[in-house]
Amino acid sequence: MRLSKEHNDILTSLSTNYRTGPQSQQNQQSSNYDAYGGFDPSAYPAAYDLNIISPPLNCPKWACVVLPCINHLPSMKLYQQIIPRDAEVRQGNDWICYDASSLNKGDIVRLSEGDVIPADVFLLSLGSEFVSDYKDPENDNDNDNDNEKNSRGSVPGVIGSTSSELIVDSSNVNGQRPQTISAKDNDNGSGTVEALELYAGSVVLQGEAIVVVTKIGKDTMLASMIAKGEWPPTNTTNATPASQQKGYEEVCQAEAV
Repeated sequence: MRLSKEHNDILTSLSTNYRTGPQSQQNQQSSNYDAYGGFDPSAYPAAYDLNIISPPLNCPKWACVVLPCINHLPSMKLYQQIIPRDAEVRQGNDWICYDASSLNKGDIVRLSEGDVIPADVFLLSLGSEFVSDYKDPENDNDNDNDNEKNSRGSVPGVIGSTSSELIVDSSNVNGQRPQTISAKDNDNGSGTVEALELYAGSVVLQGEAIVVVTKIGKDTMLASMIAKGEWPPTNTTNATPASQQKGYEEVCQAEAV
């Protein structure tokens, strides 16, 4: 498997590196974490955007204490289920588990089965290991294939192990059915995976993948749908009736005054 030209263009536009992450942010990013990868809020500059998606009913914390039933609304319970908590991020030559709120555009993230996708991302490759970088077909030299084989004699162009497919469930984000993503063969036999956009809050049902973050926080699809009152999807059993939702919002506003 090999990165496509589309993948390469996306990485270039985000000023990031497939194997090491955004070079320009590594020094700043690493200073925001302790030795165990824990997030240190005091190290963040005030202007730094956090990957935080506001809930469908954004009441003050004290209001939730006074009106505990708010947290039991179907939409609020679903929000708690799909909101991303952490992410496995590439920093230099290591994969490190970070708080999802610290993600930024250009971060390289590894997804595994059961993970909640922590931001809006583009799919780069299937599997948990890196594949070969993009090469211009006119200048591609198949003589280097032998150097790219792993010790188990895998397919040329693959470094380490890869997964044959990825299944992602976005039904609780946009109401769409789970999608199965597989690699496609190219003329040179190396194979690539389509640069599909995956959304924050979606769940990896099967497989592993490496992705690049393209949108965070308020810019994600989930945040946009919540802000417009279009979430949860109407075809989910977790939807809160609009009249009930509005009623709780009015109560919150009244309590806030």
